[in-house]
Amino acid sequence: MADFQRQLQQYADLIITVGANVQPGQTLLLQINVEQAFIKICSQ
Repeated sequence: MADFQRQLQQYADLIITVGANVQPGQTLLLQINVEQAFIKICSQ
């Protein structure tokens, strides 16, 4: 399960840095259901 969490974190990092192109100092606003584990990881 730890490997899955690590891969999920890497995928989230890719989406934020490449897909959404969020740069240091910028704010990303997400409207989510707080129980969605993937979105929680993306918001870290």
